[in-house]
Amino acid sequence: MATGCARDLPDTTPKTGLLEPPAVADAAQLTGVGSTFVEPLMRQWVSQYKAVAPNVAIGYEGAGSAVAVERFKSGEGQFFTSDVPLSERDEVILGGSQAFVQAPWAAGAIAVVYNLPDVGELRLSPGTLSGIFGGRIVRWDEPEIRADNPNIRLPNLAIQTIVRSDGSGTTQVFASYLQETAGWGLGIGFSVRFPRGQGVRGSEGMTAAVKRISGAIGYVGLAHARQADLPVALLRNEAKRYVGPTPDAVRAALAGASIRPNGTVAKLYFLPQSPGAYPLSTFSYLIVRRTGLDPPVAVALRHFAAWALTTGQRSAEALGYVALPRPFAIASLDAVQQY
Repeated sequence: MATGCARDLPDTTPKTGLLEPPAVADAAQLTGVGSTFVEPLMRQWVSQYKAVAPNVAIGYEGAGSAVAVERFKSGEGQFFTSDVPLSERDEVILGGSQAFVQAPWAAGAIAVVYNLPDVGELRLSPGTLSGIFGGRIVRWDEPEIRADNPNIRLPNLAIQTIVRSDGSGTTQVFASYLQETAGWGLGIGFSVRFPRGQGVRGSEGMTAAVKRISGAIGYVGLAHARQADLPVALLRNEAKRYVGPTPDAVRAALAGASIRPNGTVAKLYFLPQSPGAYPLSTFSYLIVRRTGLDPPVAVALRHFAAWALTTGQRSAEALGYVALPRPFAIASLDAVQQY
């Protein structure tokens, strides 16, 4: 049950006796907004789904998790994606879990990317990473980085931290990870006031800046790091091992997660992790209101979500994500039948 392999995905093949699956007969315009972390996967899903439901047009705006949450609260739009679930306070204000569905539908890694042309594979502990983004460690050859990388010749080069200036779920997950593993203490949220660094908008802005600036370091979804061909640091996990964001390492982290009563996932870095787990792994959520959508839109969206949670998961690994573990996929499938 805990594997996450595509061959173990739940079967949602319609058993209605119809000559065609319902999605073929769907006709609607769907609009979504949210996470840039999940945007490469969303693009792939939208492209692939055209063959499943030719009369369903899907538009997706990767404006960031913060924008998604604000638009959801204001009553705009149809579906939303966020790398951070709605807070318990927001749930109460918005009418509780009976008013909307939020369910994990994608999973992957946040990568620490860097631009050090003459340096090989970089290793970073949580304390070192916190010191870099907290403004305490400002050059690449400082003792903390050398201690993580005793066999690498590090340059006497200024560290150029690149951070998100827009509201970002990736930022909140990254800062929360530093808080839990290294006592960050400089704020957690969609927006964080980093003591130093260049601010950029979006995941593509992050990769472009890191690629352009010598000595740069930033954080971004692994799919974007791969697309930009940027090197990715190994991070020290709870077992004191330096691990990269390989599919097996991300799956090892996901295996330690649990589903909360409200359908969200306990944060992975709060939990004891296996020796092979990549610590900065995360889920991304689909958020949809239970009422208020036009019936054709609600039906088409329900079918698209079910497809994304089953067949769509097979696209994940090739792009830098992993398929949802089976228990989470089943729980999310159950949730998306409720709007």
